[in-house]
Amino acid sequence: MTQLAERPPFRFCLFLSSSGEGRMRYAREPEPPTARIDALYDRLAVLRDELERTPQDPGLKAEFTAVFDRLRTLQENEARQIRQRLEKSLFAPLGSGDRLLAQTRDLLKKHADPATPNAPAVETDTPEA
Repeated sequence: MTQLAERPPFRFCLFLSSSGEGRMRYAREPEPPTARIDALYDRLAVLRDELERTPQDPGLKAEFTAVFDRLRTLQENEARQIRQRLEKSLFAPLGSGDRLLAQTRDLLKKHADPATPNAPAVETDTPEA
């Protein structure tokens, strides 16, 4: 008998647009790709042990190949998603360059070194007369 997979929980998610506006949405949390990948590795280990006992079973060979192909596809998808997230994090949204430069200039002004040449580090360091 096949067991029904437990449904992932619902959760409120905040979706932010590139303009910084956000919306709350009720979404089903997807199963993480790493959990599916781990399950496929476990299945491959079981199939490998069964193939060692009965190496001529064509059904086992076919299932092993199918599971291995599915694992490879999931890993390629996961790598693509990681690469896309990295690339998105490296690039500023179009048209935001002037705003980012202004913010950078403001931060530089805010955190500029206010010390004057030869100024004492602490007020108590001043020589007493």
